[in-house]
Amino acid sequence: MFCRESLAEYLDAEYIFEKTRQGFAFFEQQFDYPYPFDKYDQLFVPEFNAGAMENAGAVTFTEAYVFRSQVTDAMRERRVITILHELAHMWFGDLVTMRWWNDLWLNESFAEYMSTLATADATEWNECWTTFVASEKSWAYRQDQLPSTHPIVAEIHDLEDVLVNFDGITYAKGASVLKQLVAWVGQDSFMKGVHEYFVKHHHSNTELPDLLGELETQSGRDLAEWSQKWLETAGVNTLRPKFTLDKDGNYASFSIEQTAASDYPTLRPHRIAIGLYEDRAGSLERVRRLEIDIDGAETQVPKLVGTQRPALLLLNDDDLTYAKIRLDEHSLETVSQRLGDIADSLPRAIIWGTLWDATRDAEFPRADSSTSHLPTSAKKPVPRRCAPSCSSLYFQPPAMFRRCAAMLLCVSSATQCGTSPAPPNQAQIASSSS
Repeated sequence: MFCRESLAEYLDAEYIFEKTRQGFAFFEQQFDYPYPFDKYDQLFVPEFNAGAMENAGAVTFTEAYVFRSQVTDAMRERRVITILHELAHMWFGDLVTMRWWNDLWLNESFAEYMSTLATADATEWNECWTTFVASEKSWAYRQDQLPSTHPIVAEIHDLEDVLVNFDGITYAKGASVLKQLVAWVGQDSFMKGVHEYFVKHHHSNTELPDLLGELETQSGRDLAEWSQKWLETAGVNTLRPKFTLDKDGNYASFSIEQTAASDYPTLRPHRIAIGLYEDRAGSLERVRRLEIDIDGAETQVPKLVGTQRPALLLLNDDDLTYAKIRLDEHSLETVSQRLGDIADSLPRAIIWGTLWDATRDAEFPRADSSTSHLPTSAKKPVPRRCAPSCSSLYFQPPAMFRRCAAMLLCVSSATQCGTSPAPPNQAQIASSSS
């Protein structure tokens, strides 16, 4: 590990070595393929124009990751993700390299997915998927609804085109869709397919079909239509529950409706989880989880027929797919009063994003109740699209959290609000990692 001599006293080398060792063990176990190079150096360099770069066996990082003062937990977590992101590239990117820049998204999305998975499963940052929702995925949703959106797989004619595509679609939406692909084929099948991909194509160049072919073989899923709908079209779908109740309050019928924006009308196949939450000793906890495939404009869910309507029904629980979701009226009433009572951070972050999306789409008239259901405990996440001027993903002081909620109120009611300038967003530096 290397840095300038003047920064050596601030470099917490043992901690970084520990995270790196955890990453090595995790990736070698998941891929069933050993680290492919003779050494692994990490260099913190001055005036670096990105978060990091995955040179084979010698990763360079921005000096911003050498902390000379106290930083937020969000920044410390982001550093771990970046360290593991670059380590994942040693296999996907360096051992096997894309043939041309049109597969840039796959190179970066794979590293972002695997680094988040490793951070959550192999380090102390076990709520990393919450951060993914609040940061990366929020960035993707925001950019995918702008006039400048484009398909994940873009036509790259020259290096000028490459520069245009280092954006939230390539990085954040790509990683979100890759997470959906893992859910679609199953994580075990995905890792076995990746192993075969490394075995067959090591030290060579590949294209997307080379990976998809291995995933098809391992999972038995036909990915041709999946690839076309997810990777070659732009836009984000919206999922909402449709149901009727019997006289006892049980679901008499239940389906999921899927819609798309008129400019990007593609309806996609999704693998999603449905969570049913009830009160348990003052906390809203998930009491049932159902994982299903949906496709087309409407998908019936017969397994929920006869089930008592819960206090909260959450589509896309566990955040498996890339889609905006809507809450039914009963669930909306529950979260308007008890969002802070949900025990786990991931569904809280999903619901915050849902409330903002509905407000943005003019389906939720105003976030009037946002301050009434603010959590009072520490480290409650707010998606970045809800509070774009707040520099940290976790707001430990209640006053800071309420400031962000006030900003949400201001935006939703289209009023002018005076807020102090946000401090420099160090996480943005990390988001530019290669």
